[in-house]
Amino acid sequence: MYIYHFLDDDHAVRIDRAEAPAQGARVLELPSLFPEKPAFTQFRADRLAEIDAQRRARLAADVDRSGFAAFAGTYGVNVGARTVDVDVTHISGRLFIHVRGKGDGSRIELLPESADRFFHVDFEGTTGVRFLRDASGAVTGLEYTSVLGHRYTGVRATPAAGDP
Repeated sequence: MYIYHFLDDDHAVRIDRAEAPAQGARVLELPSLFPEKPAFTQFRADRLAEIDAQRRARLAADVDRSGFAAFAGTYGVNVGARTVDVDVTHISGRLFIHVRGKGDGSRIELLPESADRFFHVDFEGTTGVRFLRDASGAVTGLEYTSVLGHRYTGVRATPAAGDP
C-alpha cells in the first residue's frame, strides 16, 4: 500500500501489508512520515485556529461543574447490532469520555455546552454528548452524536465509584 500526504505525489510511504502484522499494533501520525511542507503547516495552523474558535463559541462558561460527577459511569451504547462500552470519568470538575476498544486508550475531554450537553472538537470534526435523565433527575443514559451526525443511544450500566 502506498500513502501520499497532502497532494504530494513526489513522496510516498510504502506499507507492506504482509509485514505490518509482525510489527504489532501501533499508531502512526501520517504527517510525521513525510517531509514538512509549508502548505500543510499553514493548513494545520488554520485548522487549529478554527478548532479553537469553535470551542470558545460553544463553551458555556457559566455551567455549574459541581454536578458533573453525576454523569460518571459506564454506558452501553448501541452501535448497530452490538453494544459498545463507553466510560465517562469525572476528574476535578472536568468530564472525560473513552470508548473501550478504540484507539490507544486515551480519554477525550468533554466541554460543557449546557448543564446536560457536552462536545469535543478536533481535526476530524465535532462530536456531542447529551446526558439523559429520568423523571426524578437521575442520569439514565446518554446520546452520542458522531462527527458524521449519526446518533447513538446508550443506557447507563454502572455509575462511577467516585471522583478520583
